[in-house]
Amino acid sequence: MRAIGELFVGMANGPFLLVLRASDPQRFIEYADQRPAHNVHITFDANVNPNIGDRNAGVQATIRAAEKPEAYSLSFGLPRILREYLLFDETRGIRLAPGLKRRFFSDITVYRRIADRDVLYRLTYEPQALRRLPGGM
Repeated sequence: MRAIGELFVGMANGPFLLVLRASDPQRFIEYADQRPAHNVHITFDANVNPNIGDRNAGVQATIRAAEKPEAYSLSFGLPRILREYLLFDETRGIRLAPGLKRRFFSDITVYRRIADRDVLYRLTYEPQALRRLPGGM
């Protein structure tokens, strides 16, 4: 069994409390201590089931520093019901992730408790440039 290490609690704009898992907690702490407020990119990967207890396909989100994506990686899972509600509009048949990120995840405040004090980090969503498919599509 692999140890998880330190988990972080994030509060987003929506009615969500996010449990954030860092690929390397110390790297996140070092980066965030130097830049307590910084821009981030958020990606959703529906192919990764975050195994958050609903026994069906949720979606995993990954947060990386916009300025230096290799600095750290935080991930959190959304259960299937939120995936369906937030990421896809059945009536219009469209994906909602870009608008979702702006609406619900434009600011994430990460809380960390050190001894007898709270440390806050502010992660602000910055949209990435749209990627074009080969052939101009």
